[in-house]
Amino acid sequence: MKKYSFLFVLIATLLMSCGKDPVKPTVATNEPTEITATSALCGGEVTNDGGAEVTARGVCWSTEQNPTLENSFTTDGNGVGAYQSGLYDLAQNTTYYVRAYAANSEGTAYGEEKTFTTLLINDDNEGDEDNDGEDNGDEDNDGDNDDEDNGDEDNDGDNNDDDNGGDEDNDGDEIIIELPSVATNDIVEITETSAVCGGEVTNDGGAEVIARGVCWSLNQNPTINDSHTADGSGMGLFASNLLDLSQNTTYYVRAYATNSEGTAYGEEKSFTTLEVIEGNTINGYEYVDLGLPSGLKWATCNVGAAEPQDVGSYFAWGELKQKQSYTPDNSATYGVPMGDISGDAQYDVAAASWGSTWRMPTEAEARELKDNCTWEWITVDVNMQGCIVTGPNGNQIYLPAAGFKTNETVDFYDAEGAYWISTPDNSDPGFSYFLYFYNTNFCNLGWFSRYAGLLIRPVSE
Repeated sequence: MKKYSFLFVLIATLLMSCGKDPVKPTVATNEPTEITATSALCGGEVTNDGGAEVTARGVCWSTEQNPTLENSFTTDGNGVGAYQSGLYDLAQNTTYYVRAYAANSEGTAYGEEKTFTTLLINDDNEGDEDNDGEDNGDEDNDGDNDDEDNGDEDNDGDNNDDDNGGDEDNDGDEIIIELPSVATNDIVEITETSAVCGGEVTNDGGAEVIARGVCWSLNQNPTINDSHTADGSGMGLFASNLLDLSQNTTYYVRAYATNSEGTAYGEEKSFTTLEVIEGNTINGYEYVDLGLPSGLKWATCNVGAAEPQDVGSYFAWGELKQKQSYTPDNSATYGVPMGDISGDAQYDVAAASWGSTWRMPTEAEARELKDNCTWEWITVDVNMQGCIVTGPNGNQIYLPAAGFKTNETVDFYDAEGAYWISTPDNSDPGFSYFLYFYNTNFCNLGWFSRYAGLLIRPVSE
């Protein structure tokens, strides 16, 4: 059994800072890219949550300066970190102003304003004569002005009866048109009924890409005859939203791109939507029966979370409220000899905030979860990873890997899950048990300094 202590955690104990009330988040706006006549890509990065969970983020845009959520906007997940946004249905040859935004309980903050102008679609000049209107012995854009063939082709025709799959340019060289090349992105932000995918058109095949998106099906090798999105045109990256999916269902996805030669597909990816466990609630909070030997029920969400994929709130061991900063000096239990706090509403935040029979798991109960379940590391969305924990009966819970908090910093976010257990270290009153896991599907129990902010997953009989 190990004492869980990193050098930077020890150094952090020397840095003192006073707790602060939550403020609005801090967010930066990315430069717009992949600009076409009707679409563009942008996005941003939430660099500080302001001391409260970021519940919404994205970009907003308008033809007027200083766009807000009163204008057009995207919704691109939650939490801190970088994200990408797709702007669609834009007007051609139009200047737009765009700002990233992030919202927490204190309100909505905006990043710096960026601007871009969509491209202009030029109509072909087919059917027009040459510029001077005179017959100079060459062909104009539509055909031959002379009865004799002067050996040059026009822009639209061939001297040969056979096309051979390509056009020829003005010098008589054949232009080969091929299918585009497109890659499929990984699937992220998976919920019970939706997911986000997308792709990148890396080569147009010599002709304009007039349609692109992703297609999906319950069967392998989906095509545009199945469910699909339409995500603009042209080369570059694009994002796609897969909606109205069925829960606990495996889907196959491929990106596609279409030009005048036809439709090309990217490599196939697959994912499984989350399962909704209905009807299993205690005092309004859902639980899952994993089929453990003790019969213990595990909650589907962390304390402070509204959905299984949400992180929830960080708490110091034995404390009932979140804090801006987590230090030894502002810890109520660090260095205090105590017994097991499971079910004691004075110290157990699960018992205090959820009521009824909800409480923190004990060391024995956490060990039962570790020893009797399988642990699989997954990516839920671009800013959240974690473990699917499958019980002996096949039922599952999801545990976000959101690291832990010391001082005002969240460490090992998306790299480690760290959850408090109610049992203290009887040999050292500065430490208590916690459950931790990594992206190698590794899970164990150890000791952690009580002043640190960790997540809490409640249990009940």
